[in-house]
Amino acid sequence: AEVQELLSIGIDPNSQDSRGWCPLMWATAEGHVDIVEFLLKHGADPNIINYLGRSAIMYASNYGFYEIAKALIEKGAILNPSREFPDHPSLSAAAHRDHLGVVKLLVEHGADVFHKGKEDKTALDIAMEAGHGDISKYLRNIMLKLDQTPPEDKTNLIKNTDWLIKNSKK
Repeated sequence: AEVQELLSIGIDPNSQDSRGWCPLMWATAEGHVDIVEFLLKHGADPNIINYLGRSAIMYASNYGFYEIAKALIEKGAILNPSREFPDHPSLSAAAHRDHLGVVKLLVEHGADVFHKGKEDKTALDIAMEAGHGDISKYLRNIMLKLDQTPPEDKTNLIKNTDWLIKNSKK
């Protein structure tokens, strides 16, 4: 009701505070799916970037908010990082935090599984380091399907098969 009232008196849904946070980011980070959907319906831009170079999809991915991530994607959230802020891909955040459903959603909607962010690591690298076997197995299989490298040259992707099998949830 408060958000609706503020919008009705002319508050811009894309206004940002001194750190670049907009109402959509706050609603996303707090997990308020109804407010996120309301803001999106009333013109909130899902691709506003804060001072850390992060958008709402990054927060939805990091916290595992599947329904919010889905709503943001449906309104055009950019899943792959820009050249200006290459270190904060939503896929890596979801993989790091063990949010398999969000990882799958992001991949199904075009997240770049080959993107290397911080420390030159892919989401697969991050998932493996965090011990998330199911996500690692899923990402590895996607990478193998998409990779155009000849099978005999894919050792960089398949060398971890034993680790993946051992660490996958039953």
